[in-house]
Amino acid sequence: MNAKALVASVLCGLAIALLTGLISYALRAVVNTCSHGYPLPWLTTCLGQQSQAFWVNIPNLVIDIALWSVVVSVALLMLKKRFRSKQDLVDEVLKTVHRIPSIIENLVEALFYLLLISFVVYAFFEVIQRYLEWFPEDIKRENAMNLLNAIIQVDGILLGFFGLVFVTILNELQSQKAALITEYLKRVQTIGTVDTNDIAKRAKASGTLERLLNALNISRKQVLQWMGWTTLLLIASILLAFSRMANLGNALGRSELYWPVTLLFVAVAAFLLTVSRVKTVELGSN
Repeated sequence: MNAKALVASVLCGLAIALLTGLISYALRAVVNTCSHGYPLPWLTTCLGQQSQAFWVNIPNLVIDIALWSVVVSVALLMLKKRFRSKQDLVDEVLKTVHRIPSIIENLVEALFYLLLISFVVYAFFEVIQRYLEWFPEDIKRENAMNLLNAIIQVDGILLGFFGLVFVTILNELQSQKAALITEYLKRVQTIGTVDTNDIAKRAKASGTLERLLNALNISRKQVLQWMGWTTLLLIASILLAFSRMANLGNALGRSELYWPVTLLFVAVAAFLLTVSRVKTVELGSN
């Protein structure tokens, strides 16, 4: 790093350290006292009844300047490594400026989907809350024991059913993979080895096969991931039901059923989502 870059880093570090003086947080040990600066507080203000006193911690200020200078230096080195010349940096800035409308559009779309997902999640938990309101506030011991046993049994049945469905889906994906490879080999055998058009057809078929196999591998990974999540959710529901049974007194509060029931319904929703997203693929005729 040359002298100009070093001086620029120090000046930027000084500016950032001074700007962090705007960050304030109260000291619990001293009443009416606030500290300013980050990461180390270098300015302390005391709010008295008549006036406001302050003092500067010079060592902490120097350390903050040094730390922020190092951060700026690392950032400059990364930019220098990324952009070999000033023209590259200017070109990248211009590209970014031109991409601002699409970036804003993507942010708006992401915000929309985030709000939609938040609404769905809120509605989901709200439905469960309303469902639990049908239960009495205090459930008698015998009824609570039967209810918890029912939750555990349902979780166990769903574990077996979900496992069977997931294994069937994985076998189907594996069968599709084998069928694609077999179909590809048949087509390659029917293509000649001399004509350049035949070679182009073979390359196109190979690319299509690779794309479809990659799609199947992605589907397989997603099924395995969701299978793991649904299994963990159901096991967590069973364990929570066991803990409620172990600590059961004369009655069980309605709120104690919230998480065992919620995890059960979340597992069902995850299972349905996984099954609905599984897609079959076929090797095209072209």
